[in-house]
Amino acid sequence: MLAPLRLSAASTILPISKIREELQTYMKSTRLSVIEGGAGCGKTTQVPKYLLDSTDDQIVSVLVVQPRRLAAVASAQRVAAELGESVGETVGYSIYLESRRPRRVDRSIEFATAGLVLARVARDPELSGVTHIVFDEHHERNADADLLLAMVKDNPRFKIVVMSATLQTDALLKYLGVNRCFRVPLGTNFAVGTKFLDDVPISRSHKNALRSTLVDDTDVVPEELVELICHASADAIGRYAKQRADTTQKAVLCFLPGWTEIERVAELLQDHLHECFVYRLHSSVSLAKQQKALEPVRSDKMKVVLATDIAETSLTVPDITLVVDSGLCKTMRYSPTSRVSTLRVETASKAAAKQRLGRVGRVGPGECWRLYSEAQYAEMMPDHVTPELGRTNLESHVLRAATLSQPDLFSRTLDPPPENTVAAATRRLISLRALRSPTDATTTQLGDVLVHLPIDPVLGRALLLGVALGVADDAAAIVALAATPRALDVLLRNANLCRFKEASMALCDAHAGKACLVTARHAIDAALHDIVAGRHPDSTFLDALVATLANDLKANLDRDEVGAREQADEDTDIIRAELVPHSKLKAHKDDPGMYELTIADRHLRAGSRNQKSRNYKDAQSTWREKDRLLPRR
Repeated sequence: MLAPLRLSAASTILPISKIREELQTYMKSTRLSVIEGGAGCGKTTQVPKYLLDSTDDQIVSVLVVQPRRLAAVASAQRVAAELGESVGETVGYSIYLESRRPRRVDRSIEFATAGLVLARVARDPELSGVTHIVFDEHHERNADADLLLAMVKDNPRFKIVVMSATLQTDALLKYLGVNRCFRVPLGTNFAVGTKFLDDVPISRSHKNALRSTLVDDTDVVPEELVELICHASADAIGRYAKQRADTTQKAVLCFLPGWTEIERVAELLQDHLHECFVYRLHSSVSLAKQQKALEPVRSDKMKVVLATDIAETSLTVPDITLVVDSGLCKTMRYSPTSRVSTLRVETASKAAAKQRLGRVGRVGPGECWRLYSEAQYAEMMPDHVTPELGRTNLESHVLRAATLSQPDLFSRTLDPPPENTVAAATRRLISLRALRSPTDATTTQLGDVLVHLPIDPVLGRALLLGVALGVADDAAAIVALAATPRALDVLLRNANLCRFKEASMALCDAHAGKACLVTARHAIDAALHDIVAGRHPDSTFLDALVATLANDLKANLDRDEVGAREQADEDTDIIRAELVPHSKLKAHKDDPGMYELTIADRHLRAGSRNQKSRNYKDAQSTWREKDRLLPRR
């Protein structure tokens, strides 16, 4: 057996450390473990280390699946620090476009996002070297994590651990075929006082307005309530600052639905509260800036972290003394009828409220102020979130399942999506030429390329189509906006909504061509012009946001198949034929070594294979080498 890991003093005071030996015995006795423990008990950082020490195997490799990038990186950094090492030795991480995998061979811990692990499975179905897989924060019901669990739960090669603070225990135990859940009896180390709306120290007008605008869990939250929540949140933070004026222990974590609300509260705080540092935790903020919010502030000023649900799980903001919970979240919902995904403000779940409460009380006593009544919590908040597979566009997931040769994968998940939804996504992929046919739902060469792009297949096809047709800038602008909910959310509030939606619907058509791409781009330009001219508060970040995503797409193309094609072979031409509407390749009648790409009634004469492939790569290179994909406005 390997020598035990050296544990830091910080890890030995966590609640989970009190039952370490019992937990290790449980995990050693079964291949499938289920662990439920309160937020802050130490599951994320300690369970992987306990696994390394609870086996007689000479080689142990623990893969920890996280739903979010920041959680994967922060957890790896925390565990490495507890071992007295740097990231990349015993402990590492892998996220989109960034990887610092552990170098140690005999035993290792790697934190990774679920989507990245699925992509790894496509290349290495056996996940070579991995001995244990830990599914952390399973309550989030991330689609990629649900699919991955369905794939590996019956594989005897792996020991599986599923854990969270808020599990749907009975359903999960039945699904895994086990009869015991190990419960960590304690949560955070310190007492946390919880106040509901009636007891939260905010203005009476805010309380009365919030009481009169409560909504049930089936409704989309009205805009006036969202604006009211922003004002009430800023009010609560300001009053807390006055209460704690004479102490240095004052840091607030405020949960808000999305970026617009984060910026609104930040604006209100700047107007009324000058003695504070404001940090933003949102998926569109750079990882480096997000990590700054996790560091203690050594100042008399109050630290304020404005966050979405990105901060609910697997993160420790060490100096937090107050959590302000808006009771709201933003959820992506897909409409099969309109084939459009929308980001909606909705009431958060009880599970989310429990997770938010668990962000405080880790290093000292704290409070949680909830901007909703106890009655609303009990009667109107759903117990758990709807699984992502049940509310989002399945096309990317169906395409991924096809590359893994597992067409029945969805039926094997914990909560299978409706069969007609899966069938509709399959038909859509066939019409996009990403899958072959209803009787042969395997990927085409175009599908093999699309599955490597970090965007929906429709958008991926639009991106590649733009490159193939010489309008890469237009395609990149559309894709970057449409793939970024924060930017699209702003855009769709504009007067050009109808034009953009019409163009977007046309873009979703399998026969979309150059004219459609240009039309959609014109609609976007008009909307952006109106936003900038009207000094919309979000106008300053739109260009930078689009450029950031576009650069990510460029890096992805450089790394994966599309940018890596150096030899002149027929694959490139087949993919281009699959991209371009009404097209097919046919041999040239006079020279078997030459051929034509036929598009509708037009003939695009191709030269030799080398020449044609070179032209295609030139178009890609032109796009990849641009410093900025959008023209300056």
